[in-house]
Amino acid sequence: MDNSKDHKVIEEHKVKYCVCAMIDLLGFSSHLEISGYDLRTSIGQQAIKRLENLEKVLFQLNTERKNRKEYYPDNFHIQRINDAIFLTMDLDDAMIPAIGNMFFQGGLSDKLFLDSEKETWEQYQSAHSLKMNLLLEPLMKLIGLIARVHLSINKLEGQEFFPGAKTVISSGYRRSFHSLTGEEDYFSANFAMANAYGAKKLL
Repeated sequence: MDNSKDHKVIEEHKVKYCVCAMIDLLGFSSHLEISGYDLRTSIGQQAIKRLENLEKVLFQLNTERKNRKEYYPDNFHIQRINDAIFLTMDLDDAMIPAIGNMFFQGGLSDKLFLDSEKETWEQYQSAHSLKMNLLLEPLMKLIGLIARVHLSINKLEGQEFFPGAKTVISSGYRRSFHSLTGEEDYFSANFAMANAYGAKKLL
């Protein structure tokens, strides 16, 4: 009996642990309410101008990503939804919390280390620090990217005396889903995104 198909389905729908940032424009809903949701008014045109600022930043991001790849993590995903930009990235499977936990506690499984790396406590500490630095490097690059996007939006917003953006970063689990064309949707069942959205309401 061939179980390869079932195995493939299981692998494609593996639960991931990820980070998601939500960067949204402050006061944008109020901006639209004042305009009566009519984008033809002068206030409505100001709202459109703010959305165009997001597009400018995304264009700058794509240009920089091509020219300075060393500042970007290898695999992250970005999506603009209305007045918000979402960035998400899966963390290495070694950082998935234990079942029942919501957060990575900082300890790595012994299975990740060679016997030669565990001969002494000093060797283990050195190997553990090295592996943690390698695991955290993409996350640090993502945080740097989020900061640059946030500052770029605020710079453009400030030129027009708009209130700027607010950024919330959160972690959480994600279950992989694929569209009918086979493309993976990184924002479906992304609870890091849900956590960021929920935290935003509390700020």
